[in-house]
Amino acid sequence: MSKIKAYLPFAKGGFLTAIAYRTHILGFLVGELLFSFIMYYLWKTVFANTGGTFLGFTFADMVVFIFISNATRFLIHSEATYTVAEEIMEGSISMRLIKPVRLDLSLMFTDLGGTILTFLLIFVPMLIGVEIYKYFEFGVWMVSPIRILLFLFSAAFSFLVNFYFDLCFGFMAFFLKNLWGFSILKQSMVNFLSGSMIPLDFLPKIFADPIKLMPFASISYTPVMIYMGKYSSSAMLNAMLLQAFWVFVLFMASTLIFAIAKRFLSVQGG
Repeated sequence: MSKIKAYLPFAKGGFLTAIAYRTHILGFLVGELLFSFIMYYLWKTVFANTGGTFLGFTFADMVVFIFISNATRFLIHSEATYTVAEEIMEGSISMRLIKPVRLDLSLMFTDLGGTILTFLLIFVPMLIGVEIYKYFEFGVWMVSPIRILLFLFSAAFSFLVNFYFDLCFGFMAFFLKNLWGFSILKQSMVNFLSGSMIPLDFLPKIFADPIKLMPFASISYTPVMIYMGKYSSSAMLNAMLLQAFWVFVLFMASTLIFAIAKRFLSVQGG
């Protein structure tokens, strides 16, 4: 507990920073909601020509998928890549490295501070909205507290997978100095391979099966499918164990990469 307390100020700082830039959050929310509604009308057109179902998904399933997938992306968002790259360019990374705290945990708790605000202001309202939609669609309340808890448990793994993947990528800044272009490429790749744009089941099986074993599926696809009830009990357990496996692998990878990368530290500012 004493070690955890050392990182609580980072979480507080992340929370206060998120509050300080409320217009940023509002703009981000409005933009993502617009994207969600664009996807809604796109898939509405697709399902209008499929006879009501498409590869095991109904249109109601797709509506839930669109909004829960976006809500999950809000919830597990990480600024690790941006923070590391920015601090290397500014030179402030040197001050972070001399502090008696772990770099990864300080960045993680900073992200967690922002995640708390995201959970309260964005995720909870979107979850309530989805449940209300399901009620009007099916005529009965379908809220499952157990399923929501399992979703949140899986989302915690998703946050860790996404954070350590983001951190591994961010450490490339020690070598490349500027990651702006690569960050856009990385985010596009993650959005597609994680199943946050379209369900991985819509891909040809020869591609979908290997992708489901990669860390990207553990970022978004797994918790969303748990929320939607698309997994059997055994499949859900296996999916969560795979998430835990990727957390461990990416944690070890980030530790190894950092041990090598910090030897090549040179800053352009400071």
